[in-house]
Amino acid sequence: MRQVCRDDNVGNVETVVGEVEDPLFPVAGLEVVVMVYAIHDFARPVAFLGNLKKYLKPGGTVVVLDQDPDASGDRHFLTRERLVALFAESGYELARDERILETDLLLVFRPS
Repeated sequence: MRQVCRDDNVGNVETVVGEVEDPLFPVAGLEVVVMVYAIHDFARPVAFLGNLKKYLKPGGTVVVLDQDPDASGDRHFLTRERLVALFAESGYELARDERILETDLLLVFRPS
């Protein structure tokens, strides 16, 4: 990622190596955190999501784009119901459920 940014003269990207239970973002007050095809592979998603809240500003959101196993048949991914349950267990509520993609889920969560 760093090399691609250097090669393309992109200066507004900062790479961060987080931990299993904490993203270790260098700043707080983020408006939006976007997770694309990732949450299904987290070792401890409830702990991670709980720690993620400290980086969000009040009213901040977490957007999840992940494959929908009910549409694709790929059971490697988490169902909508499982994602909602994980986020609820971590102290979030579902704010939006966008049904605009054929085989993917697009869910927006907000700390409750």
